[in-house]
Amino acid sequence: MKDSNMIEKSVKMLKALSEINKEAFNPQRDKRSLFNRILNTVLDLTGSEYGFVGEILLRDESPLLKTYAITDISWDEETKKLYKKYEAQGMEFTNLNTLFGYCMRTGEVIISNDPANDPNKGGLPKGHPALNHFLGIPLMDKDNLMIGMLGIANKKGGYSENDVIYLEPLLTLSASLISNLKEISVKEYFSDTLDSYRNAIDRHEIVSVTDSKGVITYVNKNFCDQSKYSTNELIGKTHAIVNSGYHDKAFFRKLWSTIGSGEIWQGEIRNCAKDGSIY
Repeated sequence: MKDSNMIEKSVKMLKALSEINKEAFNPQRDKRSLFNRILNTVLDLTGSEYGFVGEILLRDESPLLKTYAITDISWDEETKKLYKKYEAQGMEFTNLNTLFGYCMRTGEVIISNDPANDPNKGGLPKGHPALNHFLGIPLMDKDNLMIGMLGIANKKGGYSENDVIYLEPLLTLSASLISNLKEISVKEYFSDTLDSYRNAIDRHEIVSVTDSKGVITYVNKNFCDQSKYSTNELIGKTHAIVNSGYHDKAFFRKLWSTIGSGEIWQGEIRNCAKDGSIY
């Protein structure tokens, strides 16, 4: 009977993983619905009543949890509105003096089958559904840094290390998805930031960009206005096109040597515009 149970549980896990993986690789996937699917699967496989899964962020050097999926356990009109308000953007939890806070602080699994007497308890708001058992599991990235957390509650009979081992495939998948989302967010942030900087600089400075051989790949309008050359006349050329002949070869060797080593070169160059004027 025990072996039959284990086989049934394993089959359910494999089926769930297959379905979630298929959804994860769908380019049209919605982050919230995907993590709701993961959470509901975990609740079903463990026989838990409610839970959450989310990302760990830092604010003022303290960790906080931002949920990607959370069971709606609202118990009055006020909390119903709260859940509805943060349904799309996620709820934030910052109290570290709680069972889930212990997991966030330490990066360790917490199994509490007597929450009311647990030294890490934080208390529950009035009206909150009963918390009889709690399991908090950190989600780690490939560098073993905690990037998320899964918390589930009220499995009949309580939780054990076996639950953590059983859920390992789903935990790994969840951590991988959070890592992927964080990477996308960082890329988008820096892309937007760099675009803002470039636009600001382009409005006020003369800007040109070259490849490693010194061939011009980009010039802004200010560069064209100052040099009297068009963009088409400059792209694909080197800065020799505006060389005034004022500086010797040693000057340019020093300039390119500095830039080539990854350092910043600072100085003034006397250039010659297309009409012969010096700038």
